Amino acid sequence: AILISSKSLCTSCSSRPISAVWPDTAAKLREIGHTLRERTSYEGANQGDAETIAINPETTHRLGASDPRKADEQAIGY
Repeated sequence: AILISSKSLCTSCSSRPISAVWPDTAAKLREIGHTLRERTSYEGANQGDAETIAINPETTHRLGASDPRKADEQAIGY
């Protein structure tokens, strides 16, 4: 299931899908004012994917995370 939140700090932004939301997380989002609705797919949602690399400035260690919705992509830093 995909959940959509209609609450946003940006009044000109549209709702964005949130996938794999745990039930307790969804309940907490509702508690703080988010309105969530289920979607059956990302089709028409204009949802992109993301890869992220965080670099610790003290150790220069890198931590990469790849969007789990795209099994063929990776976050690589060097």
